[in-house]
Amino acid sequence: SNRLRVGYSQRRIRGALPLIAAEARGYFSAAGFDDVALVLTEEPLAAMLGDEVDIAVVDMIEATDGFVPVSYTHLT
Repeated sequence: SNRLRVGYSQRRIRGALPLIAAEARGYFSAAGFDDVALVLTEEPLAAMLGDEVDIAVVDMIEATDGFVPVSYTHLT
């Protein structure tokens, strides 16, 4: 059995909608996962680090703890 536990937070419902749609449309099954659990958790990253879920869907700002770079350095 190919099991996948996906952690997500209700704080950013926009992030959860693609997960819900993917499960409903069978995309996880098509990718070979026959046992998929969408796990609602307050802190998806902490849940992943604690082995409660296999992957975590988080908002970029939350994942970086509010850090947004002011400028970028581009290599040419």
